[in-house]
Amino acid sequence: MDKRTVPAHQRMEIPLKPNHALPYPSKTVPEKLKQQTKVRRRIEDILEAQEFDALWKDG
Repeated sequence: MDKRTVPAHQRMEIPLKPNHALPYPSKTVPEKLKQQTKVRRRIEDILEAQEFDALWKDG
């Protein structure tokens, strides 16, 4: 098919899924992003634990 006759949105290689949160499949999520997510979860866990400890001491 000649590229000039194909509309731009149909020319894209990536299949567009309306309900897909990421613009790329989860298998290709960059490692850096995975690391950031891990770190963020760890921080949340620590903060939660500190909060719990504070409540435990009060109560």
